[in-house]
Amino acid sequence: MFSGAQHAKEEMSKRSFFKPSKQFIKTYLKSFPNDPILQPDILSNGVTNGNVEHSQDLDLLAKGKRAFEQEDYLLAIQYCTEEIASPSSSSHNKALAKLLRASMYIFTSQSSKAKEDLNDLVQDATVDSKVKVNAHIKRAAIHLHASSDFEKAFEDLDAAEKVDPNVADSYYQRGQIFCLFGKYDEALENFDKTLAFNPNFVIARAQRYFVVHKKIVPGDVDGLQKSIAEFRKFVNEHENCSEACTLFAQVLVEQEDFDGAEEYFKRSIKVDPSNASLYVHRAMLMLKREATLMKPLNLS
Repeated sequence: MFSGAQHAKEEMSKRSFFKPSKQFIKTYLKSFPNDPILQPDILSNGVTNGNVEHSQDLDLLAKGKRAFEQEDYLLAIQYCTEEIASPSSSSHNKALAKLLRASMYIFTSQSSKAKEDLNDLVQDATVDSKVKVNAHIKRAAIHLHASSDFEKAFEDLDAAEKVDPNVADSYYQRGQIFCLFGKYDEALENFDKTLAFNPNFVIARAQRYFVVHKKIVPGDVDGLQKSIAEFRKFVNEHENCSEACTLFAQVLVEQEDFDGAEEYFKRSIKVDPSNASLYVHRAMLMLKREATLMKPLNLS
């Protein structure tokens, strides 16, 4: 088992893999900017409005994506299944439908079914490389979140990199896992690769600022102040990114800047009010602040 794996498993055990919130799904999708199902050309007929069930101009795959965009994940699964079974569907469309259906299974807490579709895609030698890379990365995410199987997650990310080493998503996912292990040198290396291929990846850049802070040697006051100032500037420029606000708030908690941390937790909650974990973070902040204030009293 990898060094630090027990700590990482404990961290993963704190994270829910039940039906995610709308904001979680948005965040999840943001972590796959090269996901083929997010590309506009899947809606090949160009129809962008209206009830998906009555859109006669859309093919099955396009209807599946439309249902997904309208957050009707079960209907999206239905259309994808019909696309896969259709004798007139191309092999490429069938692969895209499986990739989309796998994501819908993930969003409806059916990770075993999602893995079956992803297994088919990674094992099919005829599948387009972009689809195969994304399938490997999503299967790695299932290994990570559903079973805390870090070895298999790394295997899939390595496989994705071999298929196409120029896709930022695989480096980003690997960087996140290294963060869980507390391996910040390796995390920084992967976030740097992520940003080299996708410099506008806001969440990845926020993660990089967080890792740079974690790497500061204790006692390096100048380095600490510079890190916090740069991180704060970045977060203020991207205040609609809940993940960036939350990461910076955690940095401020470590510095016992509780007022500052509460401000940024409030910003996170404003962006993502349905994310229960943010309220837990804020409650823990209040408890830690109270405990810190009580220390002098306990010593007297």
